[in-house]
Formats: sequence, structure tokens, C-alpha cells
Amino acid sequence: MAGATINIILLAVVSVATAATCTLDSITWSCSATPHLTLKFSKVTVTECDEINTKDAFKTLLSISYTGKNIDQQGKTYTAVMVDPDAPKHANGEAWLHWIRSGLMGKDLVDGTMLTGQDIMEYAPPTPPKETGIHRYFVFLFEETNPVTATKDLVRRKFHLATFAEENKLCGPVASNMFRTQY
Repeated sequence: MAGATINIILLAVVSVATAATCTLDSITWSCSATPHLTLKFSKVTVTECDEINTKDAFKTLLSISYTGKNIDQQGKTYTAVMVDPDAPKHANGEAWLHWIRSGLMGKDLVDGTMLTGQDIMEYAPPTPPKETGIHRYFVFLFEETNPVTATKDLVRRKFHLATFAEENKLCGPVASNMFRTQY
């Protein structure tokens, strides 16, 4: 019986330590100090934040990669989310959802292979409407604390990233990048 008590106490200490190191930060809609992801598309590779290209350069997303600190620790999984906060007719804090992939293993992010994980929302390339100017497209990488679940709201693609991250107990973002394009 004494052994069971020790195991319970040890489990509680480990849970508290993990929770203390994992926080959800505010979403920043600009090039921030967050480390950059490398985004590989069919016609361009985005390495620096705020690169601008024609929208056809982003037609197919081939991979994302990140080699940051402790990214490939065994057991850690990540969620990548791509959004357009400049989409017209969206309420404050909403963005147009272009892609969500959850369950990405750190090794795949280091290798840039995206062999693991599953798309919760399939990739939809940028399609900024005519006469709406230049749009910013952000890709955020979050550390997962639990498996990520889809919600019925994702069908509309009107998306509130902060709410999604909070509901799924995501940490970070640990990395991001942003590119721009227009009609």
C-alpha cells in the first residue's frame, strides 16, 4: 500500500512540472522573435518572415521544417496551423483557416518530411479576393499536450486561432513564419 502512495505523489509532481514549462502565448500577427519555420511550397521555399510572392507559388504545400531547441525529443508532438488574418468579413480575432496538421513528430519537423500526423483541415492555398490588397499568411507551430481534436466550426474555415489553441491545450507557438501575397 505504501508503494501505491509513493507512485501517486510522484505522478502528481511530474504533472505539475510539465504544466509549468508549457504555456500558451499571445498570438502575434507580425514577424516576431519566435523562431522561423521553413515552409516549402511547389514553387518557393520561405525561410525569412514577410517574404512576398505571387499566389501561384503557394499552390502546393510540400513540407514545413524546424530544427529548434529540443524539437525532436522523443514523445513530443506538434500541431501546425496556417491562417490568413486579413481575410475580409471576419470578426476581430478571426482568420481564414488554410490548414491544420496535428500529431507531427519532432523528427519529421527536423527532417522536413511530414510523414507523421494527420490533417484536421486539408491545405487550401492562398486565394485572396480581388481588390482586397496584400494578405499575410501565418504558419504557427504549437507543442501538443493532448491529441488535438477537430470542431464543427472548422467546416466554415472562419477560425479563431487563440480559442482553438486554448481548447486543445496547445503550448507556444514554438515557431512561426509569415509570407504575403495578393490576388
